[in-house]
Amino acid sequence: MALTKVGGNSLTMLIAVEIIKHRRLEMRNLLKKALNKFVTLCYLAVGDREVEWLASKPAVQKIYRRLEMYSTDNRALEFLATVNEHKMYVYAGQYRKFLSGQTYEKETTQVFSSLLNKGDVVIDVGAYFGYYTLLGARLVGEKGIVFAFEPNQQSYELLVKNIKLNGYHNVIPINKAVASTSGTASFF
Repeated sequence: MALTKVGGNSLTMLIAVEIIKHRRLEMRNLLKKALNKFVTLCYLAVGDREVEWLASKPAVQKIYRRLEMYSTDNRALEFLATVNEHKMYVYAGQYRKFLSGQTYEKETTQVFSSLLNKGDVVIDVGAYFGYYTLLGARLVGEKGIVFAFEPNQQSYELLVKNIKLNGYHNVIPINKAVASTSGTASFF
């Protein structure tokens, strides 16, 4: 029996990835504009001669670093949410899905949950930020194990962060893709 990523077909996943990439780009562009506006306001506030003095102030440096980080780093676009009894960092584009108070991917979650027992082994291929990894870890308990494969480095880092946040020791995160052949592949 061949298993694919639980939660939708490939076309839906590709469309979702494109929407998320577009939203991240929009967010970065807005933050870059805010950074440029901040620098401009600093110049206007003190003039050319005093801008170095202003730039030396810790509060100004902190604001600048934060705006710069937010405009260039996806990790800055992470939000902490409670998702079906787990604390999870999720990407900004997905945060609203978890605020509705409904179970995330309700039908798929029910099927996934009904298939697992204490002591089982779970293989989560394309674990992303770890929703099914964490759910599986809870359901299989300490005597079970979850192997979570995620090839994208940023998503892998978020996955590891979520595993640690929830204190699971029965999960092995693996920063690799799973395929029927060995080799190298490019991801969006």
